[in-house]
Amino acid sequence: MDVFEQAGSLVVKAELPGVKKEDIDVKLEHGDLVIRGERREEREVKEDEFFRLERSRGSFYRCIPLPFDVQSEQITADYTNGLLEVRVPRPAQEQPASKKIEVK
Repeated sequence: MDVFEQAGSLVVKAELPGVKKEDIDVKLEHGDLVIRGERREEREVKEDEFFRLERSRGSFYRCIPLPFDVQSEQITADYTNGLLEVRVPRPAQEQPASKKIEVK
């Protein structure tokens, strides 16, 4: 998993090969970005004298504390070809209109 800042957003990239889109859950929980899911795989081999079916599964969970407040509606997630990309925009910081600086 890679976490970096780009163009005013916190970007999280996670490689999840073999995971279906519907098995991924991305949430904002108590100010943390939570990514969890489950990987399921089933392989079947049929030959003349035998039949074999192998199943494997595993779950994953990552919690990333966010250093700023964000609304869940502002977070975007995209899953393409086994790569999950989550973008969390940083809130705009208010700049004071003007401030007098004393000349000494």
